[in-house]
Amino acid sequence: VMLAPVLPQGKRLTRAVYHVRGELAILAAFLTLPHNIYFGRTYFVRLVCSPRSLTGLTFTAALCSAVMLLLLLPLTVTSFKNVRKRMRAGDWKRLQRFSYVFYGLLYLHVMLVFYPHLNGNWLYTVKAVFYTVLFGGYGSLRVRKYLKLKKSGRHVIRSWSTGGVIVTAAASIFFAAVGITGRETGCEKSEPDMEA
Repeated sequence: VMLAPVLPQGKRLTRAVYHVRGELAILAAFLTLPHNIYFGRTYFVRLVCSPRSLTGLTFTAALCSAVMLLLLLPLTVTSFKNVRKRMRAGDWKRLQRFSYVFYGLLYLHVMLVFYPHLNGNWLYTVKAVFYTVLFGGYGSLRVRKYLKLKKSGRHVIRSWSTGGVIVTAAASIFFAAVGITGRETGCEKSEPDMEA
């Protein structure tokens, strides 16, 4: 779903992905619900009732997750074709641009969950590198396509979508640097493992 806009235009694979993109988005949204229910029973409750019981990293990861759920609801509902047909094309497109903010928060959430495990755990380091390459590659391709569509490398970037890409790129650089240096955050209080 995320990679569809950066695939080469006019190719058979691109047309096939775009044809089922809405359905894939709906499926992905429903697949995230068990994850959020399972971890939300602990982290969302603590986020609301006792936020000081969470470390800085865990608080931020839970907050990112809560914001993503708020974004996911309208993005999922408007992915249904019968809902999309009732909306003006411009309104639908503007709303769907929030998916780029969602992607940036998703990367940030994953890295916040992985960060406490990076020092000395090669599996988490490999996962962090994989996500950084995936999201960083996506971000660079998305910016390239944006600039190509605007036909000017000097165009001022103002859209929400490109802002989400910039946030993701900045987070990628930060977490890659932190992972390499293994710096401590001062928030290492033990928490239940957030990864399912």
